[in-house]
Amino acid sequence: MNHAVLQEAFHHLCDVLNPFKGDGDCLDPNAVDWWAILSVADRTHVIPELFQAIIRHDIAGRIPVQVFCLLKGFDELNATRCRLLCQQSMELNAHMNGHGITPIWLKGAALFFEDNWHSRARLMNDLDVWIPEAHRQTLPLLYDLGYEAKDDHSNWADSHHYAPLMHKKRLAALELHKHVIRPSLHLLLPDQTCMARIQWQSNHRGDYGLLALEDRIAQSFVQCTEMACPPMESGMVRLMKVIDLLRMMARNNSQRLPEAFVATLNQEPFHTKASQFMTFLERDFSIPNPFQYDDGYCQSIDGMIGHPELEKSFNRRESLRPPVKWTNVFKNPKKIPEKLAKRANRFIEGSWQ
Repeated sequence: MNHAVLQEAFHHLCDVLNPFKGDGDCLDPNAVDWWAILSVADRTHVIPELFQAIIRHDIAGRIPVQVFCLLKGFDELNATRCRLLCQQSMELNAHMNGHGITPIWLKGAALFFEDNWHSRARLMNDLDVWIPEAHRQTLPLLYDLGYEAKDDHSNWADSHHYAPLMHKKRLAALELHKHVIRPSLHLLLPDQTCMARIQWQSNHRGDYGLLALEDRIAQSFVQCTEMACPPMESGMVRLMKVIDLLRMMARNNSQRLPEAFVATLNQEPFHTKASQFMTFLERDFSIPNPFQYDDGYCQSIDGMIGHPELEKSFNRRESLRPPVKWTNVFKNPKKIPEKLAKRANRFIEGSWQ
């Protein structure tokens, strides 16, 4: 596939996934290259969303049979995976409730605690939970449940969450949050603002909290911009997070971001990424842009989508970057012998990572 075909497929993919489009109000399914769309959907992590969008727009009978069968198979696998993730979330919630802790579920994990949960969610590799006051006390409880830290927590001291917690018999990693977003970005979404608007629930799922919709929109926007992984400048867009943001905006019955949040984004150092991201949303999803036009992100996306080999080059470059956990070691040289001893011990025990 040449770069023009892939770039066109990306724009068509955004069109069919746009939650603000009415049912059936999307591209002409007979006029697009569905194999190219499938390829781009795979690279941007939205194959489950693509199948659901095809069903919503009632165009299943107008796309290649092989493409539909592939998407249907992925959808069935995703439904199974989501049920397991939901069970894992409920198990964790019950365990924490049993020790007097009411967790606040964030991002994708929050979907499992909503009344309109329908057995499917976007792709996710981890579950995010925020324990504002008792996160230190919660760690031992999670260890008791069989979770183990993937890394030394001291390497994550500056992060908004502890090192990811893994369980040998559970599907997803668990990220225990100390803050909603990185402390360095707290102006965009202060913890105290979120806490004041938490939606506390007590029902058949247990006791838990969810961020207010306005704060979920803000967190999702930050995940797509300042905390994007890979970073925005790479052009390797993860559309599943973009669609997540747009769905929440649609639930809020508005194509516009909350005014107070826009005012904060209009300041440096946030303005540039916000302008570039909103220019992208305006171009591919027809979302009004409250900032100045800046197509830097659009150009990066088009270059990466049209030239898949660039993605491999970017990943090779990243693999050569020294791990943060090792560069952090040199901030406190006195601890180097202790860390080397721990590594050696883990290697001898056969638990080397």
